[in-house]
Amino acid sequence: MVYKYDDEYLAQGGVINDDMESRAIKEINQYALTNPFYIEKLTILKTYIICCIENQTQENDLYDIKLRHYKDEFSEALKEAKIDKLATQAQSQNGDNSAGISAFNCPLARG
Repeated sequence: MVYKYDDEYLAQGGVINDDMESRAIKEINQYALTNPFYIEKLTILKTYIICCIENQTQENDLYDIKLRHYKDEFSEALKEAKIDKLATQAQSQNGDNSAGISAFNCPLARG
């Protein structure tokens, strides 16, 4: 596997496998993110989600509880990643100055 999984319950005993991680990577790649932090975070969370869906046997079992938690966490992380992507795009369009304002581009008037 590519990433390290800190959820000991899901990571132990091969509950998370290469196929789950591969599917998560494929899905996260569709967002075309560039920040490695968010790519890793979202891939790990999506792998957890896939694992919980595939191993849940009944409502309110441990996998169901973890699934709800990881879906919420994924949703928040995805929002952050999209904001980061937009900020990075704005910076590149404005020469690394997302506000487009600099002390060096203001005209000086002497009087």
